[in-house]
Amino acid sequence: MAGAGSNLLGVGVSGLLAFQRALGTTGHNISNVNTDSYSRQSVDFSTRDAQFSGYGYQGSGVQVDNVSRTYDDFLTREVRSSQSTLSDFTAYHEFSSRIDNLLADPEAGLSTAMQSFFDSVQDVADNPSSTAVREVMLGESEGLANRFGAMNDHLGRLQEGVNLRINSSVDSINSMISSIAKLNSDIVRDQVRSDQRLLSNDLLDQRDHLLQQLSEHISVTSVNRNNGSIDVFMGRGQGLVMGTEYSELEVVKNGMDGQRLEVRYQEFDGVSRNITDQLKGGELGGLLKFRQEVLVPSQNAIGRLAIGLATTVNKQHQQGLDLNGALGTALFQVGAPLALPDSGNSNPAESIEVNIVDVSFLGTDDYILKFDAGQWDLANERTGKIVAMTGNGLANDPFIADGLEIRVDGLTGVAEKDRFLIRPVFSGADSFALNIHDPENIAASAPIRTAEGLDNVGTGRVDAGRVLSTDNLPLIGEISFTFSNSATGTGSGFIVNGPGALAGAVVPFSSATDGAGDGKQVTLYVGASGPGSWSLTDTGNGEVMEVSLSGRPAPG
Repeated sequence: MAGAGSNLLGVGVSGLLAFQRALGTTGHNISNVNTDSYSRQSVDFSTRDAQFSGYGYQGSGVQVDNVSRTYDDFLTREVRSSQSTLSDFTAYHEFSSRIDNLLADPEAGLSTAMQSFFDSVQDVADNPSSTAVREVMLGESEGLANRFGAMNDHLGRLQEGVNLRINSSVDSINSMISSIAKLNSDIVRDQVRSDQRLLSNDLLDQRDHLLQQLSEHISVTSVNRNNGSIDVFMGRGQGLVMGTEYSELEVVKNGMDGQRLEVRYQEFDGVSRNITDQLKGGELGGLLKFRQEVLVPSQNAIGRLAIGLATTVNKQHQQGLDLNGALGTALFQVGAPLALPDSGNSNPAESIEVNIVDVSFLGTDDYILKFDAGQWDLANERTGKIVAMTGNGLANDPFIADGLEIRVDGLTGVAEKDRFLIRPVFSGADSFALNIHDPENIAASAPIRTAEGLDNVGTGRVDAGRVLSTDNLPLIGEISFTFSNSATGTGSGFIVNGPGALAGAVVPFSSATDGAGDGKQVTLYVGASGPGSWSLTDTGNGEVMEVSLSGRPAPG
């Protein structure tokens, strides 16, 4: 009976001790009900080893076999992946919205300023002699230039904001992976202490919480090891944490564009590699994607708009005369394309010359010009595709590609892998400025004036003319055209009178085929003065007789 009582007491004590542990675990769960990283724990019971007696085995009570977490590895990984995607989209949307709000804002956007500018140009065209109207046009032109500058500054501040967030995100990543490696070490140590059976639930929760936070910054995957530690990978399989070791990320400036930050990865073999294009997911991935897909194209698009506007307006303005009788100059000034040498070039202090020759071909992409295998290759920086070029890159035969003229003859030497970042339109908005400030310098008058000869007897008329090119303006002197029925020897035409190498030249004209009210457009090259244009319109009976037409050029 004594043995039975002793056994009964032992069984009871085992139950008390086991459920005391269970109550303690329940209290632990209740205390951590608001702890984000906590996983509910439960006690796993098992029977104690039975004791043998003369009449067989007799149970000896209950024991705590393990305290386990209520944890689903699959669901945890899915939540981690979703969190990475959410953080990616959140960062992308946050910065993209700032650009969208800027462009859509009528007070800060470009549309209102451009409309006001063109309205003022129309007012000058309607009343070119008014100094007040001209001053309004200059004011609107200055306002447009300021608007381009303000928008460029705003995008520049966005670039700085992205850089700050990239630095902050990488610092957080490095802090987390070092903590994960430390937890791996503690977990392995505790598992050794428990004879390879038990793991610290609280340490596992801490590690999972760090992985969850890490996924907010970058997309990661993890692999469990037999000793309780985990390996953490990112991008294209680069290991951030390998057991108790870890490899940090580093933020560096781009070798060609110091405003652009890149992320480098320190391999476990000690080699540092640029992995910027391989980073996906999380806040860091969203920031890099925003910069590549939205910010840089937006900066380039606004720059292209500024360059296109300045080029078109200047071309037209240079075809007119101002109030002083002088040929118009450029109304706006805009900077040339950027050509940035790589800091790793054989001579990083030297650069190349790039000019825009046709704005209609300009896009919003940047280019990489690289010397490889003994020749120069041009590649689209965004797509990596090779861009076809003509020419040899010299002064008399420059490379021509996508509306750009590229010269490399200014380099004193070149080595394999030397390269340059070409940004054709990036600085367009920043450099956009008003070039004239005197309202009298607005060229609102046509540079060619026409008048009929006093002794005309025909019905032919000539219009005011138009300028086809400003390359050789102003003209060198006054020119007149006299109609003759036998000007060409075989038919009628106009004989050119005036200075220039082509004086005495004949422009054929037949009233039967070129007149009859339809008019004839003729391009004339008068000496070294360059091209001009005039048209003859027969408004009478279809015959032109002895018409003398004089064209007065812009003062030289």
